[in-house]
This record gives sequence, structure tokens and C-alpha cells, in this order.
Amino acid sequence: MVSIDRAAMRFIPAAIVLHANATGSMPGSTTTNTWQTAAVDMGEAQAHRHPALSRGVLTRGTYRLWLRCAFIRFVLCKLGARQIQYLAPPSVKVYAKWVSRKRGELRGQLGQDLQTSTKQSLSIITATTATTATTTTATIQQELDRVKYDVEVLGDRKSSLMWLGRREKAGKVVLFFHGGGYIAPLTPGHVTCCWNAYILPSLSKPSATPRNTGTHGRKQDQLDEEEEEEEIAVAMLAYTLAPGSKYPEQLSQAAAALEHLLSTPDRYHRGGHGFKPSQIIIGGDSAGGNLAAALLSHLLHPCPHARPSVPRIRLEEPLAAAFLVSPLASRRDTSSDGAAVGGGSARVNRNMDMLSPAAVDLAARELMSDAEGGGMWGFPADHVAVGAGGSEKAAWFKDLGKVAGKVYITAGKQELLLDQCVRLAGMMGWKGKGKKEDTGVDVGGGEGMGVVADVRLNIAEEEAHDFILVEAMEGMVGDATTRMIEWVGSAWEKGPGEEEGGEGYVDGDKTEAKDGSLEDSLVLC
Repeated sequence: MVSIDRAAMRFIPAAIVLHANATGSMPGSTTTNTWQTAAVDMGEAQAHRHPALSRGVLTRGTYRLWLRCAFIRFVLCKLGARQIQYLAPPSVKVYAKWVSRKRGELRGQLGQDLQTSTKQSLSIITATTATTATTTTATIQQELDRVKYDVEVLGDRKSSLMWLGRREKAGKVVLFFHGGGYIAPLTPGHVTCCWNAYILPSLSKPSATPRNTGTHGRKQDQLDEEEEEEEIAVAMLAYTLAPGSKYPEQLSQAAAALEHLLSTPDRYHRGGHGFKPSQIIIGGDSAGGNLAAALLSHLLHPCPHARPSVPRIRLEEPLAAAFLVSPLASRRDTSSDGAAVGGGSARVNRNMDMLSPAAVDLAARELMSDAEGGGMWGFPADHVAVGAGGSEKAAWFKDLGKVAGKVYITAGKQELLLDQCVRLAGMMGWKGKGKKEDTGVDVGGGEGMGVVADVRLNIAEEEAHDFILVEAMEGMVGDATTRMIEWVGSAWEKGPGEEEGGEGYVDGDKTEAKDGSLEDSLVLC
């Protein structure tokens, strides 16, 4: 018999109380006060004991997000890896259904817009109204052009790339690794997140004027080419899941996906030679963030595993950037019996987050083979690089700037994995000025890092694990999504430290110190 997680169950009456206080009724109900009465019956006193209320992060605007966290925690505590995979459709099917539904929505919007335009054409309308109608139709058509079923099966015949956007025209690409503890497939929320954060912001603003022709045709072709250079496509990796596939098979598939993007033949990409490294951003959420960090490790220190072998990749230049959303980076914070270790975020937030220490430990044990045991490339925050002769200790992420120009790590102040996200940021060169007072975690000072990357750490005060995904699941473009959009917009720019962080970042923005070294600043959200 599976026990019910008490922390997850306390979220539900807490959210009920909050909604009752805000509206006096349940969602969709016209009956006032009945919801308040139900909240009391379900245990209002117990609800107010939940740390989300005592910390002031469960508000009228966020209770839906925390209720979603409670649901996910309940599922992770009640179901095992095989049960989750039996109930949830495979990643490619999730993607196919999302594409079909999205195309239907856009076609419906396009049909309504055309009907409106037809009615307006039969009446006297202003030039501004006509321009607005044309622009709206063009925007919907742009979106529709970028939503189509497009799956590439990779060389191992077990993994594949699922595309959003026009890869045959895009000048930039995001290689995305989905989360799920390596035991759960892609969710519709992941696809929505990629659409909202990477595709929609890259859409060019359509012009209401007709395209130039004749003697100006060459100039227009040049403008079209410049637009395509700015166009972004997203390649989401459908990797094999644990426990059926053990580490490092997922890393091998991620490396193969990157290699595929770098060497795509002419029939796939207009450039003829694949994407350049400076046109690629890699990243992922949760376990996907772990996979992105493992891939960065592999680019710096080729993984020696023979079965399966991990393709070695030589980059001619650094990747544009990498992002790690609430990455699973360490096994130090949970014991073999799934209990929290130490007094850090794993213990303080063990009843706050969608993740419990037991769920994190289960995912790690399902992923790692007996031979791998503790981590290596799989858990980079636990890895210690040893220099020549086995005596000199060197930074594992030394010369990170040679493989990625910028790195963005984001975590929630209320999440279980906060401490290990901060440790990973420190290993990657974020010095963490003010780290002890503001994050409670002591990280390395970044000495001897060689070629450094612009490493930014963002800690959101009122968020828990992977809130960018939770926002997408709830159909919201919230704070986490907005911060990602802002960072991606600056990530393509060359040169570490050239762009300043947006408002609300906890980041390693680089500023020139008097001695010529790079100094970090720290700002809490």
C-alpha cells in the first residue's frame, strides 16, 4: 500500500482557503460562501500550517501554480517509473497531439479573422482598422507556418528530434531537453513552454505593405535573408527513459542530437552545412537541465563510456549559450533511503516543493546503472576533476567559455534543489558575491577558471521547482517565462558580459574591476 504524501495533501485545503477568501465561491460557481464552508470542513487550521501560506508565497495570483505543484507531487509519490510511463503517452505522441490541437486553434482564429475582414470590407472602414486586420491575419499565418508535425529519427533509431518552427529557414536553434526525472516523457506543458519562450518572441512583425518587386527585388531578398537569420526553431529531444535505458544512454542521445544539428545536410537547412555553434542554444528543465549540464561536461571532458559510446564533438567556436532550469545536479542532498541530508534547501523546502527527497532519490536510482553508482558526468555538481598525477585538483568546468558563451541557471527560493543549483553555478564560474547572506550556500570563487563564460544565476523568491513549466501547464506567461524570454533575447549576442541582466535577476553580470578581472553582482528577485 502506497502512503499519501502529507505535504502534497496540505496544499489542497490551503489553496481552497485562499480562493475562498479571495472570491467567496469555488471556480465556476455562482453560489457564495459555500466554498468557504467547505474549506473549513476540510481543515482550515491544517491548511494554514502549510509553509506556502506562512512564507507568504501562496497568493491569489499564484495559488493555481502551487495547486499544480501539489498534484505533481502527489503523482510522483504515488506512482513508480513504470506506472507513470504506462499511463502517460510517449513524447512523440504528446508532441503530435499538441501540434494537431494548436493548428486547429490557429485555423479557427484565422477563419474568424477572415470573416471579420470580409464584413469590414463591405462597410466603410478607416485605414488604421484595415491595417490592424491585415497585421492580425499575417501574425496568425506566421504562427501556423511554424506549427507542423516534423519529427527526425536519430541514428540510434530510439531517439528523435521534434521540431517547432521552420528549421529549413531558421538561422538559430534551441536544442531542448525536457524534464521528468528521466522517468516521465514530454508533457504538453513542455511544448507550450518552448512555444511561448522561444518561438513566439522570435516572430517578425509583419508589414501591412506589399513586398517590393521589380528593381527592388534584390533588396527585398536581402531583407528576407536577414529575417531568416533572426528566425528561431526549437528541436526537442525525445530521449529514452529510465529504468529501461540507463545512464549514459541519454547523454549519448543528447550528444548525437547536437552533432546532428552541427552537420545537417543541405536538404534540411538552407545553409548547407548545418547550424554553426554560435547559432545554437542548448538547455532544459529539471532532468533536462541535468542533461544540458552533462552535455557541457562532455564537451569539456569527453565521456569515456563505451556502451553506449558518447559521440565526441569538436566545436570550432563556443555554443551561443546554455540554460539550466532547476537542474538536478547532485545526489548529496538525499540519502539512499530518500531522506533529506543536512540543513539546507533539501530539508527546509522538503514540504514546499513538487519534489520530495524520496522522489529525487528514486529518479537518480532508476537512472544510474550499478556500475556508475554515484554520478560522474550524470551529476556534475558532485564531480571533482583531478589534475595530472592525481594530486592537483582542477575545476571541472574550467574553460567553460570555450564551449558556451553564456550560461543561465534559474531556481526557485522555495525549491528542494536550490542549494545544488547554487553549487553548480559556482562550479561554472559564478562567484556569488554575497552568496552566504543571500542564498545560504557557500560556492567556489571561480579562481583558475581559464576561459570564462557569462554565468547568470536567477533565484525567484516566490517560486519552487521548474515554475516555467508550471506556468505553461496553467496556460500562463508568467514571471519565469518572461525572464527566460528576456535572457534568450540577449543570449545570441557575442561576448561574455556584454549584456546586463534584466530587472529581477540574481545573476553573475560581469563588470570590469579595477584590476581588470571580472566581478559578479548579485540581485535577488
